[in-house]
Amino acid sequence: MGRRLLNLFRGIFKSASFWGLVGLTGLGFTLLMAGLFVFKPNFLMIMDLKVYDAMFKATYSETEPEAVIIVDLDEESLARFGQWPWPRYRVALMMEKIRRDGALSVGMDMVFAEEDRTSPRIIRERLGSELGVDIGFTNLPEGLEDNDLILASILAGGPFVLGYYFDLYQMDPLPGVETRDPVLHPLQLSTVRSRGAMPLEETLFRAPGVTASIRPLSEAAPGSGFLNVAPDADGSIRRVPLLMAYDGKFYPSLALAVVLNFLESKQVTARVTSGGLESIRLGGQVVPLDPKGQLLLNYRGPSMSFKYVPAKDVLEDRVSPGTFDGKIVFLGTSAAGLKDIRIMPLDSVYPGVEAQATVVDNLLAGDFLHRPDWALGVELISIILAGVISTVFIIFTGGLWLLLPLGLGGAGIWFGSLHLMGNYGIHISPMVPLIALAGNFGL
Repeated sequence: MGRRLLNLFRGIFKSASFWGLVGLTGLGFTLLMAGLFVFKPNFLMIMDLKVYDAMFKATYSETEPEAVIIVDLDEESLARFGQWPWPRYRVALMMEKIRRDGALSVGMDMVFAEEDRTSPRIIRERLGSELGVDIGFTNLPEGLEDNDLILASILAGGPFVLGYYFDLYQMDPLPGVETRDPVLHPLQLSTVRSRGAMPLEETLFRAPGVTASIRPLSEAAPGSGFLNVAPDADGSIRRVPLLMAYDGKFYPSLALAVVLNFLESKQVTARVTSGGLESIRLGGQVVPLDPKGQLLLNYRGPSMSFKYVPAKDVLEDRVSPGTFDGKIVFLGTSAAGLKDIRIMPLDSVYPGVEAQATVVDNLLAGDFLHRPDWALGVELISIILAGVISTVFIIFTGGLWLLLPLGLGGAGIWFGSLHLMGNYGIHISPMVPLIALAGNFGL
């Protein structure tokens, strides 16, 4: 009898030790996943980005926006009129045709950082200095001697927005490129700050330098905006900055400047909290941003989701009258040789100008994707709950019976996240909670 009791107590002790070890293992793995979530090593960030891509592909709606048109410097246009850059009188002619057809705002996804070397004035000066030859152009009106002045006169009379690049890495500029005392168009920005909010300049990308169009063009254009994007760790474009700080002032992206030009407004209000920039307001629209001032892009589909019009068709008057009437127009390129091709979640060959068009369409439609400041807290709580609950089930439930509750839990996390993204535009990552759930079951 005594031996039986002793064996019984030994069995209970061994069983308790085993399930105690199971509990400690589960809790330890849960804490490990919570720690990885907080410190975000690079491999986990890459995995999270891929999970975001899968969620986006499962929830987005493919549409062709009607408010934005892209005039494309495509391969056929380059073959027809020669390699880029074209003489600026040709660009001016194209811009004037677009303006006369009724475009309300035109963004130029390019930088004219040097003088046009095909101008008759430049040709005459170079032949004189290099070869000692003094030539003249007979019967050439004085106004046509400088292609830059021709383009400047067109820019001054239309709803055009020039692009420029902020130098975020303090790289040495190319000789002759306009970087000193550039003419830019800062925002009229007012700030609403909550208690404990940091200065707006400290939360945004801050640029030490800029590469802008030459002064005659920049001074003539009614607006301008930066072209910089911020690829994620895997090189894909999922978000773009709408604001940057430079020399004590705040500047809009090309897309934001185009929308402000379209709305005939210069005023933007920024809301800043202790976590950084939260949102901006333009007109009656509140635009959610991350603390760095970036908008999470709600892509409309893979490349060529917008209406494209070849540049050669504009120049040769092959575009139906009224095509641009009341529209926002971007001048950009899909030609691979001009190196403005990006990677995005739906396509590995995506024209950069279409990312600008996507921002404009998101701002006009108001169907934003965003990751609220409470998302991190929800994800961390989800990791802990998934780990603790799965550990409890493992201790008190047989192996086969675990499949049902853990399967339902995993499905709830995944489809709940999809529901939030697809119906409310809120991104809550399910990745680490799912790893905690599956990892505990596996262990």
